[in-house]
Amino acid sequence: MNSLFSNKKKKIVLSPHFDDFAISLGGLAFKWSANECDVEDVVVFSNSEFAPGYNIASEKRKKIISKLRFQEEMNATKKIGNIKIRLCNQDDAPIRRHHELYGSYNITRRKDREAINNIYELINTLLFSSDIQLFVPLAVKEHVDHLIVRNVVINSILKNKNKMKAQVFFYEDLPYAASANKDEQKKIGRFIKDNQLVPITYPIDLGSKLKLLDNYKSQPIQGYYDAINRRAEQIQEQSSKKTPSEKVFMFSPQNAVFKHNRLYPLETSFLLNKSCSAKSNVQQFIDKKIGETGIFLKNISPELYYALKRVIK
Repeated sequence: MNSLFSNKKKKIVLSPHFDDFAISLGGLAFKWSANECDVEDVVVFSNSEFAPGYNIASEKRKKIISKLRFQEEMNATKKIGNIKIRLCNQDDAPIRRHHELYGSYNITRRKDREAINNIYELINTLLFSSDIQLFVPLAVKEHVDHLIVRNVVINSILKNKNKMKAQVFFYEDLPYAASANKDEQKKIGRFIKDNQLVPITYPIDLGSKLKLLDNYKSQPIQGYYDAINRRAEQIQEQSSKKTPSEKVFMFSPQNAVFKHNRLYPLETSFLLNKSCSAKSNVQQFIDKKIGETGIFLKNISPELYYALKRVIK
């Protein structure tokens, strides 16, 4: 557990969106700052138009809202300490025309494939460094962007299981972890149990964490205060801590099973990125069969999937 707070390894947090870092790991981030850790907040889907109440023309909205949310992120992280922010400049789910954000496996669109492949490149540069601790969302409630980030990391781990040197932790996505229903809790519980993730619970300064939310004025954060407070107290009660707490889960490569991870969409897009003479024909075939609007890949037969895999290899 001491290594979680040690400044000997760089801490890299994969944040699907602006505010995920502060909302989910704000308490831990204050501990890192106190220990003078090297911390980087990697915002994956940093291109956003989501800011309820801001009436901005559509052609300018993405640029203006993305800049506004970046400024909010900088304001929040400055309250914590010297946090570096890296933007991956990927379009978030609404821009990619995902109308269903939760529990959606419809990630076969071209824009999804582009984002997935770009994230793969980033992850593959991080897994091979022994000086890094990588923090990955659990994807509680399966927001499609959180799910993509988690699944890309999982696929990269499975492909590089014997080579990876980075230490990987999964963190609870907030506010989702506070509102997950019984079925969603069971699904994440199975994921944790099957992969033998080791829970690490630690007390936090809840008041300081809650104040970070004040910086995200473009977002509908009113309900977040209660959710974060409620979850911190739940963890405190479950772990018999004396104060409100956060929780992360430590991962060991030898325990990688990932039974409840749906790999096909990511696996297929990864294979399509390989160079081969048949690539363009296969791409056309997939676009024709699946369509840009996306039939779920879980509806594709295993025979078709493995046939495509053999062609690309």
